Amino acid sequence: MAVLAVLILQFGIFFEEVLAFLEDKRKYQEREKKENGIFPCHWIRLIIFGVFATYDMTASFLPVYLMRYVQNAHFHNTELAASLPVTINIFVIGVTSLICQKLAVKFGIRKLAVLSGLCSFAGNLMLFIAPSYVLIVTGLILDGIGVGFMTNTVYILISRIVDPQSRMEGLAIYNSAYLAGLNFGIMLGSLLAVQFGQRNVFIFVSTTWILLVVVIISVGAMLERDTAKEGKLYRCFVIMKVFQN
Repeated sequence: MAVLAVLILQFGIFFEEVLAFLEDKRKYQEREKKENGIFPCHWIRLIIFGVFATYDMTASFLPVYLMRYVQNAHFHNTELAASLPVTINIFVIGVTSLICQKLAVKFGIRKLAVLSGLCSFAGNLMLFIAPSYVLIVTGLILDGIGVGFMTNTVYILISRIVDPQSRMEGLAIYNSAYLAGLNFGIMLGSLLAVQFGQRNVFIFVSTTWILLVVVIISVGAMLERDTAKEGKLYRCFVIMKVFQN
């Protein structure tokens, strides 16, 4: 009964995001016929929903998964040792906002987003292998770097949108897709963990990161087409994101 309830909630969230994506696309197509320089914000919804859903899939069982390896390593303070990797992961995500803008200028938004996705892919693959505590910490650091750069890269992309209306729509879509992705991801991850085992969820997560990279490669050029080289609003967006989190 509990599984059925979770499935219904998941379907509701996913169906709502699909409808929102189609509506965003319709609005974009209508405005594109009348105006130039309109940004395709519907792709932001897809990417951000995918990123946060993928990142949050392991949130429901990650502390338990870590505790198993911590106990085998015979730490004096097992609770601290189990919570430290997750803390480092979150800390790294925050640190990436300090250097992401410079890297985006150096490498470009699309290349940085692709590298971010590959970084998270490698991190989750390490968590799947997980023969030691050190490898788990390394995997979570890589995952944090990937998620942090990916989310900040999309914020930079939004701040560079030339059309003011598209820019505000992009920010609103980011916030909506971010929350929907978190809720969807944690429920999907818990179901996958019950059905296939906690460790195998990391394979699913790694595969999803590859799919996101493919999407970014496919639509990246179109997303950068109607953006400026510099985004003056990026600092403001980062501050807003910090307060959200």
